[in-house]
Parts: sequence; C-alpha cells; structure tokens
Amino acid sequence: MKIYKLTIVTLLFTFILTNSLKGQTIDSLVVLPANPTSTDSINVISYTSFNYLSCPVDSSSINISNDTITLYGFYTPSMAAALCNSIDTMAIGILNYGTYILIYHLIDDLLLNTNDIDTITFTVELSNGLQQATYSEQDIKVYPNPSVSQIRIDIKTSLSYSHVIDIYSIDGKRVKTMKVDENEILIDVGDLPTGFYFIVITDEYNRQLRRKIIKM
Repeated sequence: MKIYKLTIVTLLFTFILTNSLKGQTIDSLVVLPANPTSTDSINVISYTSFNYLSCPVDSSSINISNDTITLYGFYTPSMAAALCNSIDTMAIGILNYGTYILIYHLIDDLLLNTNDIDTITFTVELSNGLQQATYSEQDIKVYPNPSVSQIRIDIKTSLSYSHVIDIYSIDGKRVKTMKVDENEILIDVGDLPTGFYFIVITDEYNRQLRRKIIKM
C-alpha cells in the first residue's frame, strides 16, 4: 500500500513537472487604451499560449516602482493536455504622465516557476497632450541575439541621430544606460550575468523601441 501511494504521488509530481516544462508562452502584450492619458484607467491584455485545455490566468499581482511596472500572472496547469490560447485582461489603474516599461512574468501557480517573460514600453500623456510616436520593428535592428559579449544596434539613417539606450534586467533594474550620437552602436554586455534583458531605445523626440535579448 505504501508503494502504491508513493507511485501515485510520484506520477502526479512527474505530470506537474513535465507540464511545467512545456511551452507556456506570452504571444504579445497590449496596453489599453492605445494612447493612454493621465486620466485614463489603464489595462494590459496578455495573449498567451498553453499546452492545456483550461488555461486562463487565475490571478495577478502588480508592483509599480517609479517608471517600472512589474506584473505577475499566475495560472494552474490542467490535467488535460491540449493547445489553448488565452486572452487575459489585468488592471494597472491611473498613472502619472511619463514613459513606463512593463515587465510581465507568466508563472506556474503550483511550482512557482516563471515560464515566460515579456515587456512593453508605453507613454502616458497629459490629458490634453499629444501622443508621442514609436519606432517600428523595421526601423532598428538589434543583433546578435542571443549574445555572449556584444550587442549591435543599427538604426536607419533617416531617423533621429541622438539616442538614449537603457538595458533592464528581468526584475526591472536598469543595469546599463548610455547616450549616443550615432546610428551604428556597439554595446558591451560581456560583464552582465547570463539571463534575459530588455533594451529600450529612446530618441530625442521620445520615440521608443524595446527588444528582449538573451545574454549567454
């Protein structure tokens, strides 16, 4: 009887561990309203893929520190294996005027593993202000990714010439910042620990582009 009970527990643990290692991925993040102002109540919509039949995020928590918003989405793996796409809305609330970086952690509620991380930057305008533009994905190239020692950034020469480049760790800490006046930039990341980071590129007109990078 003891062996039987142990086998059931072992199988259950193996199922949970195996499913936790499967592909739970954040497909995209969207901030609503699209052009938020300092009087809007802001929400984040997460588009997520799971290998489970039942997959909505069970709960969420949020931490706001200056211009960094860290959002945690918790889910419980289902016993039925199937591909599921989930759309979850999480409230941020009213924010002051400024530019923010939001870091979203997708967490297994049973083992408390972070299975994926994504980030998005957005600007909150004054209620009577104009929204600032953002760069498109085609305007800036960031490579190689993953990288061991250096990251190269190529910016179209027709765009702004002056930029501020910030690199954030996954917990929202700014680990590097620099101001450059060129469109071909080489950044040394050899001194950073292995892991995920986010590059935020801001020009003199406050247009921004963010990219997730991997330091090997």
